[in-house]
Amino acid sequence: MGARLTRAKSQFGRLIIMSRWMVLLVAMACCGCGADSITLANYEKIQPGMTKDEVEAILGPARQNYQQGILTWSSGGSRIITIVFDDRGLVDKKDMEGL
Repeated sequence: MGARLTRAKSQFGRLIIMSRWMVLLVAMACCGCGADSITLANYEKIQPGMTKDEVEAILGPARQNYQQGILTWSSGGSRIITIVFDDRGLVDKKDMEGL
């Protein structure tokens, strides 16, 4: 019985260590993704008539959705891109701050 308990504790310990590594890797990936996508170059790629999916392929997922049809991407609060979509879900207007 003692050997089983020791083995179970060992497996549980490995699971905890693997879980911590996974959390760390995901956190590092998330931090790197958003910051690099909020750039003037990416802002200029956004064109009227693009779909939300096309915009998100360039900027990543929106950070905030204030109201229907208006999405915002930000990086550290100083760089902000706002996209307004029309009734068909296509880019109508865009705005930037801090780029």
